Amino acid sequence: MEPRRGSDIIHIPITFDIRKGSVDQGTSKKLWAFLGVVAWIFTSFLVFIAADGFWAWGYPLISFVVLIYIIRFLIIREPYYREKREALIASNYMFPHSVFWDVYEISNKFPYIVHFASGIKGIFIALDKDVIVGKDRDADFDHHSAIANAYQQMVRRGIECIHIDYMDVVGKDTRLGTLFEQYERTENPDLRKLLLRKFDYIEYLMNRSYSFYDVYVFFYNGPDDVFWSELQEVLDYFKLANYTRIRVLNKSAIADLVKSVINISDFSVSRATDNLFKEMNRIQYIRPLWVENNGERTILNKSLEELEELKRVSKSERSVKRKRKFGALIGRRKDEEEIDLFQGD
Repeated sequence: MEPRRGSDIIHIPITFDIRKGSVDQGTSKKLWAFLGVVAWIFTSFLVFIAADGFWAWGYPLISFVVLIYIIRFLIIREPYYREKREALIASNYMFPHSVFWDVYEISNKFPYIVHFASGIKGIFIALDKDVIVGKDRDADFDHHSAIANAYQQMVRRGIECIHIDYMDVVGKDTRLGTLFEQYERTENPDLRKLLLRKFDYIEYLMNRSYSFYDVYVFFYNGPDDVFWSELQEVLDYFKLANYTRIRVLNKSAIADLVKSVINISDFSVSRATDNLFKEMNRIQYIRPLWVENNGERTILNKSLEELEELKRVSKSERSVKRKRKFGALIGRRKDEEEIDLFQGD
């Protein structure tokens, strides 16, 4: 149902549905382990009543040991988690950046288009939230209506997005730098001293305070210029919401976003990108082929054409070897058959 202005109630239609495989794996494992224990108790009780001698006590003990190994190795998968734990201990509980980083290039020019390894292009947009104090009661309704209209425009233009709602330190606000620029332009030394103390105190308070931002990652598959042109139309609707400004995040700002969201102290976009290239087995941008010193040329690497030619030749040689081996095997069998026929005569 569409929400109405001034209404405090929203009617949302609800349907009960479940997807195959959506049940929590941890709950499923506990259920299977519980059923295994129940089955062991039931069968052990029956054997204890029906059997005599060794099996009356031996079956419960032997079956319990077997059940423990089944739960450990088949249901809970203890070797898998033990291996993961040892890997975490070896890496000091630090995951590689490839776990959350799938970007192989970020443009250095506005609007800083991000290229993902999957082939999709993206743009990171930060929206600074405005205050809500002093605004009428319909401000929240107008805010979400503007966002809904922006989403509608995204669907029409074939743009997808992911919303990141996170909390960050106010001291990272770039507008803080303009205050110190004002301090540097002040000529009066007494006034400069007063402004410096004032701005230092503001920076101190901002570093101890937090603010909420909205960050949207917009995805598109078309050309760069078309992407930015279509996105500007969408951003015009976001401007009607309760936001003070809209910022396009560059490489440095995206790195700060990663550190804030993932909660890590150090992150290098260049290093993460290089590691992604290594995992994807891609060739580096710059590949020196040869160097020349005093007229003498030294070969360092082979060109792409030479590498492809070597692969083709190697593949052909393997194919010829397989054919020769197969032909020799067939010839040997024919000779053996002829010898058998000759001996039979």
